[in-house]
Amino acid sequence: MGFDASLSSLDICPEPYIDTSYNDSSKWSSDLHEGVLEHVLMLLPGLLGLHIRNCMKLDHATVFRLLSHTPLLESLSVTTWENPSTLCTSFAGLSSLRNLYIDTRNALLPASVQPLWSNIIAHTKSTHAPLSSLTLRLSEKLIITSAMIDEILDAHADTLTALRFIKCVIDIASVKQICQRCKNLEKLATHVPVKDLVSTASKH
Repeated sequence: MGFDASLSSLDICPEPYIDTSYNDSSKWSSDLHEGVLEHVLMLLPGLLGLHIRNCMKLDHATVFRLLSHTPLLESLSVTTWENPSTLCTSFAGLSSLRNLYIDTRNALLPASVQPLWSNIIAHTKSTHAPLSSLTLRLSEKLIITSAMIDEILDAHADTLTALRFIKCVIDIASVKQICQRCKNLEKLATHVPVKDLVSTASKH
């Protein structure tokens, strides 16, 4: 497997999932496994962007553990699978991570989604990641509780400028919370139930 050691960004995903919005990147297939990824990341300590989508041999816990080799990483995209490994508290810090995209496959176990996200957010909080952009994407639409929203805001409200919930449903009260607590927020993308919008409109 050849690559340019000066790369600032790696895109690792099967062909249908390749995102061409990133410049200066290398795109590999779902055949990639932990050993190969670790070898590559050890050679790229200055890596700024890592985008691993739909690679079934790499769960998010493995990816987060290997980030110890890329202390300057600013952008991370990763797919989470059902029944993943648990994030270890001894993982390396994410003091440069500003953009995080979590693509969650939740078709079979929707109840596992929020504990999984809670685990990730607890990790980004404890490692002082200065997130300015957070995207949480589901494969199947699911209602996100206000408790989950509170966890995100408690961890990153001060730094977030963009927050996106894709195929996620949050209530209007959570939208208000986000707008009130994220003082620097410039972009919010989410699905709000129509009944909440109608109820809010009727009060004005």
